Amino acid sequence: MNILVVSVHPKSRGGISSVVIMQSKALNNKVTLFHLSPSSSEDKTRWRKMIRWLKAIIQFPFLLLPNSIDLVHVHGSAAGSFPRKIPFMLLSKLFRKKVIYHMHSGAPEHYINQPSWIKSNIIQCLLNRYDGLVVLSDHWQSVLAPYVRIPMYSVFNAVEPRKLPDATSVNKPFTVLISGETGYRKGHFTLLKIVQQLSSYQNIVFNVAGAGKDLKRLQTIASVQGLNDSIQWLGWLSPAQLDQEYANADLFILPTHSEGMPMAILEAMFAGLPVLSTPVGSIPDCIAEGKNGYLFAPEDVKGFAEKILALKDDPALMKQLSENARLTAHSQFTPKKFSQNIRAVYQQVLIGNNQQRSKHDRKTDNNNDKLRKTAI
Repeated sequence: MNILVVSVHPKSRGGISSVVIMQSKALNNKVTLFHLSPSSSEDKTRWRKMIRWLKAIIQFPFLLLPNSIDLVHVHGSAAGSFPRKIPFMLLSKLFRKKVIYHMHSGAPEHYINQPSWIKSNIIQCLLNRYDGLVVLSDHWQSVLAPYVRIPMYSVFNAVEPRKLPDATSVNKPFTVLISGETGYRKGHFTLLKIVQQLSSYQNIVFNVAGAGKDLKRLQTIASVQGLNDSIQWLGWLSPAQLDQEYANADLFILPTHSEGMPMAILEAMFAGLPVLSTPVGSIPDCIAEGKNGYLFAPEDVKGFAEKILALKDDPALMKQLSENARLTAHSQFTPKKFSQNIRAVYQQVLIGNNQQRSKHDRKTDNNNDKLRKTAI
């Protein structure tokens, strides 16, 4: 199979780019992949974003036709991402190519079910023009079922297992790590409240890997509240630097308000870190309560804080949670499983296409038979 992947640039920051990189490695030697990137986190201005998007639209047919593409795999989210990908779906249809949408949004149902009836119906109409919708878990399949008439396929994200470096220090404080774009949705303002509750404990430190538009505001709040001794702002890290932070950490936290299936949680589990998070999106498919982590309501500051203290003082439980986290990751969220599942999606979509053609051919043959009989 020849697959054209339309997505954010693989070198961009964020979970979708991580999935795209993993997809390329997982499908290596299984299918032939071609990539087109209509967006990138490197484009800081609106004009640069627009130029990249228009350039990708122009390039699209020149990748589609000479390479005998069988199927177009579009990665995207909701809000701005979904409408930006519509031209690629329409062009795929124009050139009679099968096209699927891989939904990574943390709250796609809110985007699809707009307050405006007209806007909501336009979005649903466009979404249902795709030949298939890939979602991140059975949870999202059930949530989107009222709006989707095309086939839906549940495919877990995955992380490539890798050997982490040794921790840089043995005599270190109990370290809680959070990774990703900083802001309200990922729970960073809740995190500050948790840090404040635990700030009197000298041997607990919170490391924040990542950045975003709310970073300066978060840093200002932390400074005003006197939390600078309890929290470290690491900014965006290279993969090697992030691996070092996973190796140094004792616990991973993500008090997020909405998610698809966060890659940061999967990476933390592969690193053997117990996870404290929230029961939103596909996170309950990753975290089994009391086995490899714990789930709290997004604003349950007290619950998060008390569990951090309890785990810090229970090394035996931490060890068991760590082993279970690593075991879950290696059994459920591997590139091999992702490769098997996504190739099955490709085959089902293409077989559906062939079946439709077969029906069309049989109908054409029947019509020809009738014409021949009429002629006789």
